[in-house]
Amino acid sequence: MKSNLLKKSFISLVGKIKKINYRKYYLDNNLDKILKVKEFKKIEFEPNYIIDNFNKKYEPQILDLIRLHFITKYMKSMTILELGCGNSTLFLSDALKHNKKKFSTYIKKNLRKKNLFEIHSVDSNYKYIKLTKEKLKKKNLDNFAKITYSTSNITKYLGNITSEFRKLPDISPDFIYIDGPHRKDVLGEVDGISFKNDDRPLTSCDILKIENLLIPGTLILIDGLTNYSLFLKKNLKRNWAYKRLEKEDISLFQLCDHSLGYLNDRYIKFITEK
Repeated sequence: MKSNLLKKSFISLVGKIKKINYRKYYLDNNLDKILKVKEFKKIEFEPNYIIDNFNKKYEPQILDLIRLHFITKYMKSMTILELGCGNSTLFLSDALKHNKKKFSTYIKKNLRKKNLFEIHSVDSNYKYIKLTKEKLKKKNLDNFAKITYSTSNITKYLGNITSEFRKLPDISPDFIYIDGPHRKDVLGEVDGISFKNDDRPLTSCDILKIENLLIPGTLILIDGLTNYSLFLKKNLKRNWAYKRLEKEDISLFQLCDHSLGYLNDRYIKFITEK
């Protein structure tokens, strides 16, 4: 069954992530051309770092960026939806550039796919968008990325107070990366509750609203935002494989429904053959 094939592939992906040699991967893939670093370790921020530095440039987490690049290549991603732009947009774009060079001919002959080798990023902060676009252009990666602004608003989903982007890109992604919005960019309040409270973790219903439109094989990665991932895990309705990696501080989901037909069969075969 194709669903079992996806589940086995998901287990394999989790195992590969745990064994990444970050320094070697960084050097082998010439990632220094995007961001030069000397140390390959996770940065431990002070409790109020993100709050105090809202609307400022954050120090890049190089391990997270390398991992994103690895996953995009390993999963042979073609179309990426990114919620929250930044340095991640550059690394994802570079990985798509690699995938285009390696798989473009095969995909065009065997699969049906629009928005091929594109990352569509949405953010609620004009400053982050401007900075990211400048970096993409400087690194000659702007042809792979499309960044749009959308307000992010507090709302209710099935009676739960959460948030949502007002407008999402009109694409069918095979990889969804979630690292935003910043909760201080979430507008409004519901029943006296807002996301301006510094102790309140962010959640969102964006993925829940489009879950029925996603194809089997779709991968979701949530960076940090543990309560966000638990909210998704509780409310997703389809057959998702799920894994929380504490050391890496990420959550992974993959849609392991039965294939939708022969084209989906080809796609599942493509991403699971290594």
